[in-house]
Amino acid sequence: MEHPSVTNNPLYSQELPCLGELPSEAISPGYRRLNLTVTVVISLLVFTVLLIVAYQPWFTLPVKLEFSLGVAGAITALLGGLIFTYHFFADRLIYYTLREQDIVLFKGLIFKKVICQP
Repeated sequence: MEHPSVTNNPLYSQELPCLGELPSEAISPGYRRLNLTVTVVISLLVFTVLLIVAYQPWFTLPVKLEFSLGVAGAITALLGGLIFTYHFFADRLIYYTLREQDIVLFKGLIFKKVICQP
């Protein structure tokens, strides 16, 4: 059984291609759809639980708890809306490049991130 020879020749960074110049592909539209759906479902689930607790008929809630549930519902709606809006715009900007021995992922709306995984 022959083993291929292993080399460890030096590489010069000037000879390597710039990652920004490599051809890249957008991720599947299904990822974006799934990400937005998960965001909406989780937000609605938390909001529904808060509504059930607030309007349940079995016992009366203290006034402070009623106020806290209202604040928690508003925060849940606000955060859910913000996360949905962020993913609505940011997921369009996720691209990847496949190379022989690694994959490079480009993502980010506000802060750009480049991830190279062998």
